[in-house]
Amino acid sequence: MAWLTTRCPRQCSVALVLTTCLIVSGLTCGQGLAQHSPKIPPYKRGKEGEAFSGLSGRVLESPTDNPLALRAAPSIKGEYVTDSPEKQIERHLQEAQAAEKDKDYNRAAAAYQSILKLRPQWALIYQSLGVVYHLQSRFPEAISSLHKALKLDPSLWGSQLFLGMGYYRTNRFLKAIAALEQSIKLNPKLAESEARLWLGSSFLALNRFDEALVQFRRLSEIKPRDLEALYNLTEACNRYASVLFERITVLDPESPEAHRLQAEWFEWQGKTDEAIGEYLLVVKARPDWEGIHLTVGNLYLRKGELAKALHAFEEELHLAPDDPAVIKLLQAVQARLSSAQPAVEDGVQKSPESKIFRYATRVDASSAGTPSNSLARGVRQFRASDFAGAQVLLSRAVQESPKDTLARLYLARCNFATGNYDQAIDLLKEPGQFGSYELEALYWAGKSYQEQAAQTLEKMIDIDPNSYRVHQMTGALLEDKRKYAEAIDAYQKALKLSPDLMGVRFAMGNTYWQMQNLDEALVWLKDELARNPHHALANYRVGTIYLSKGSTDLAVPFLEKAVQANPAMLGAQQDLAKAYTSLGRHDDAVAKLKFVAQADPEDASIRYLLSGAYKKVGKLEAAEAELKAFTQLRAKQDRVRREYLQKRISPDQPTTP
Repeated sequence: MAWLTTRCPRQCSVALVLTTCLIVSGLTCGQGLAQHSPKIPPYKRGKEGEAFSGLSGRVLESPTDNPLALRAAPSIKGEYVTDSPEKQIERHLQEAQAAEKDKDYNRAAAAYQSILKLRPQWALIYQSLGVVYHLQSRFPEAISSLHKALKLDPSLWGSQLFLGMGYYRTNRFLKAIAALEQSIKLNPKLAESEARLWLGSSFLALNRFDEALVQFRRLSEIKPRDLEALYNLTEACNRYASVLFERITVLDPESPEAHRLQAEWFEWQGKTDEAIGEYLLVVKARPDWEGIHLTVGNLYLRKGELAKALHAFEEELHLAPDDPAVIKLLQAVQARLSSAQPAVEDGVQKSPESKIFRYATRVDASSAGTPSNSLARGVRQFRASDFAGAQVLLSRAVQESPKDTLARLYLARCNFATGNYDQAIDLLKEPGQFGSYELEALYWAGKSYQEQAAQTLEKMIDIDPNSYRVHQMTGALLEDKRKYAEAIDAYQKALKLSPDLMGVRFAMGNTYWQMQNLDEALVWLKDELARNPHHALANYRVGTIYLSKGSTDLAVPFLEKAVQANPAMLGAQQDLAKAYTSLGRHDDAVAKLKFVAQADPEDASIRYLLSGAYKKVGKLEAAEAELKAFTQLRAKQDRVRREYLQKRISPDQPTTP
């Protein structure tokens, strides 16, 4: 599933936000704002959420904080001075309140601006103006106004909060993080829940998954039955799993782990023959990987090919002679072949998503000598599905030899099998520490995050099975599994329940794009951009669609918006360079390709493209230098791959019992 920087946390509760504005202005005074607080189309979070509970009524810590205190205007001989600054300000405040009630935010902003002409040093009015701009999605103006408020009064935690939200909405995530963290420091009691939502989303936009999960887990602790908090946690876990799986296929697309992922996907699709083919490739590369023969046997059993199922179960029994599930299946198939038993039911053994997967018997070269007695005994208990006993022995093995990667992986697998996913992740989360087991560590870490996402989604369903968030997350999971028609259906249900839900139109457009239904994709992506013009990936998708249609002149504005919103989107930078080349804008193309080459100096293909671009502008020496760099990088990549493959199949690795 494609993701990018413009996923938007729910918009703050407008009622509370506007209460903030008006209390800042001193006009609420027991009027019961909730009865007339306007609603605006929310951002991706859909319906107005609970923003920062308790904010209203506490922005002004004391009556003296209000420069006006809304006392009556001074009188002269019993008559009011109707044109005094205080009276003018009071009228403007009332005008702002009435405008907000009518959802006329331009008029509200004008009223606040009039106040600032009379009192240009009033920080709270700058804050109110910034909030109104934010509600209009006028984020640059909101940011400017909030900066002025903070310059006058650095203690305004609400300004820091909305500043962080504005930075997020304009894709300046590092600045968003700093502002949001400051809002929590200034007022942890009132700012925490909303700030953590946007903090987690900012970290997620930067693919800093561990930090995002810290924020979302804390948020779900604060609000354990809040669907928004649970949705974010589910999304973060699912995205992290997808990234880890993608890393496997990039590092070695022909690895057993990559084939296993492909096999699992075929099985999700109900493509049994294709799944068996991929699993057999796994068996060929890793005949000692526990659980694979078992899975192949179950697939053959599903097809009614009993002899092949029997052979697969026999192979599994060689690896796990004490596994009661394997013994039971083997006996059942033997009985069927002799016509002594009725048909074995499909699904007796769990699918490749099962917690009963077993780990391979290879040992990393970094594991010194013969496996320890604790490790050997733990492996036997694990293969016998005695996970409690295995966990004790494997924990002891890790304590005896903390650098033994095999012991750590078996212990992680044991935690996975018993549903202790956090503990499994803790054992697996150090990248680059597993030697030849690196891809397997990525595989089980991804599986652990995937299971956590599924668990959290189950909680959401228990709370409200018909929530638009449940349908939206269901659509995302179906999209990940490439069940595109079902995903579209789930997204449509979410949109029906929450018509103003930001992001779901992009999700549908992106799904149609993956289905190669480009015309339908274009409709939904443009619909998303009408609501969120800063959506980097939506702009990129539209640009690539126009490129594929040969409409380069139409593609360029969207690609330019994409890289402006997210300069780190290197694919968009590269496609924009190609578009510039097509239009004869060769200098612009060179600038974009240089940017990509600096951001990703190990990408050989960019060096090749840059060499051609330099030739177009007559810089032949630079072109030759880039071509030389391309050749060197290609040679380096080939050498690294050969070394990696040699490391994985090294014949001098010892084996476990």
